[in-house]
Amino acid sequence: MKVGIPRAGLYYVYYPFWKTFLETLGFEVVLSDPTDRALLEEGLKIANSEMCLPMKVMYGHIVALKDKVDAICLPQMDEAKWGAGKLGTSTYFCPYFVGLADVMRSEFPETEFWQPLMSFQDNEIEAEPWLEFAGRHGIDDTTAKRAFQKAKQTQQKYIQAQVTKQRTPLELLESKKIVQPKDGRTIGLVGRPYLVYDEQANLNLIGKLNQRGFKVRTMEMLPKSELKKGEKRLSWNRRSHWLLTNEEYGAIFHLGDQSDVAGIIYVIPFNCGPDFVVEDFVIRQVRKQKPISVISIDESTGEAGLTTRVDAFLDMIPK
Repeated sequence: MKVGIPRAGLYYVYYPFWKTFLETLGFEVVLSDPTDRALLEEGLKIANSEMCLPMKVMYGHIVALKDKVDAICLPQMDEAKWGAGKLGTSTYFCPYFVGLADVMRSEFPETEFWQPLMSFQDNEIEAEPWLEFAGRHGIDDTTAKRAFQKAKQTQQKYIQAQVTKQRTPLELLESKKIVQPKDGRTIGLVGRPYLVYDEQANLNLIGKLNQRGFKVRTMEMLPKSELKKGEKRLSWNRRSHWLLTNEEYGAIFHLGDQSDVAGIIYVIPFNCGPDFVVEDFVIRQVRKQKPISVISIDESTGEAGLTTRVDAFLDMIPK
C-alpha cells in the first residue's frame, strides 16, 4: 500500500519518524516532489486567500500526491509540551496542523487521509497513539512497538545530526549539497522550518547568502538547551503558547549573544500573527546588539525584491 507524505509543513521536523514508522510496518512511503512554481500555483487555486504561504504550499503538495497514492498521512499535532497548569505554560502547534487532515478531507473527499495523533510528554513522542493507529490497520502489537522504537531512534539521530554536524534538513533528508563559505562571516537564519527550508517559498534564501560569502546558522543547528535558555529570558506572560514561536525566541536571543554571528535574518510568512509577536517582544531587544532584518514572504514576493532586501541588509553589516 502506498502512503503519501507531503514535502511541506512539519515534514522538515518529523519526516524521519513518520517514514521509519510506516516503512517498518510494511507500507511504501511516497514523498511529493520539492516545491516548484507550478505546484504552488495548484495550491493557490484551492487554498483560502487568507492562509499563509506555507499552507498554500501544502495544498499544492496534496494535489500532487492524491492520485499517486492509496492514502496521505497527515498526523494531527497534539499539545507539544505539558506546562505548569497554574502558569498556563503548555505549548501547542499551529492550529492549521492540528486540523490539517480534517480540512483536507473536506477539500478532497475522494482522497483517504490518515490522521495518527502526535502527542508528547516531556517533549518525547508518546507511543500509545501510534500503537493504536497501527492496530487499526491490522498490525500486531509487537511489530507496532518495534516500529515505534525504531522510528523514535531515527528521529533522535536526525535531531542530533543537525546540531553536532551543523547540517540542515535539506542536507540530511534530501542529500542536498549546501556549500558554506569556509572563511565567511555567519548569518543567523531564524524562522519556521517549512519556510526556511522550502527553496521555492523563500526563493533560495540560504543559497543567496552563501553566494554572497556568508555562512548560515539556522535554528535547528542550535541545541534545544540553548533555545530554552533564550526563551527563559522572557517573563512567563511574555512567552508564547506556540512551540515554534518559543523556539524562535530562544534562537534569536542565543544568536544575538554569539560573537561570531554578524547579523540575523528573521524570515516569516505574511499573515502569521505569532511571528509578528516575536518581532515586538524580541527583535527590538536584540537589535541593540547586532543587525537584524525581518523579511515577510508570501506568494507575491519576487526575486528582485527579495534580493534587494538581502543585499541592503548585508551591506549594513560591519566588515
